[in-house]
Amino acid sequence: MTGRAVQFVALYRVDITEVPVREPAQGELLVRAEVSGISGGSEMLAYRGEIDPETAVDETLDALRGTFAYPFIYGYSVVGIVEQSRGTIGDGARVFAFHPHQDLFVVSERDVVRLDGEDPRRATLLPLVETALQVCLEACPQLGEPVVVLGLGCVGALTAALLRRCGAQVLASEPE
Repeated sequence: MTGRAVQFVALYRVDITEVPVREPAQGELLVRAEVSGISGGSEMLAYRGEIDPETAVDETLDALRGTFAYPFIYGYSVVGIVEQSRGTIGDGARVFAFHPHQDLFVVSERDVVRLDGEDPRRATLLPLVETALQVCLEACPQLGEPVVVLGLGCVGALTAALLRRCGAQVLASEPE
């Protein structure tokens, strides 16, 4: 079985490449992608060659092993439908996975989030919400404390919204 993946092959160049896809083992799912979120941040840095090629992509997720040395397969936000389950999430379920841009892939059931009724396009934003939450936790604002958020791209806007929900006085600015 094969799938297709987006591969960063050189500076300012990506291709679609065929990749082998194995049968799922116990506790794994075969997922067919519906939508894949493209990051205007880290993926644009990778496209422009602005990430040290020796940097690990992500050492915590099996699907994101390796480095940013060309050629590499990357991406981290896919929503798809389970085609074959060897776990407790059944066939036909919609799931979110931290996985490169690939149309068919096998992933551990523990590495997905089951999506019941959510818009698959919105669900691709889950990693951005996670990043915004991490920023809020790092900032650790006190109730009523003024906080400035510079840059209102997706992560900035989500961070500002979360900080406000936590009781901070948010001043947000978009330089563009």
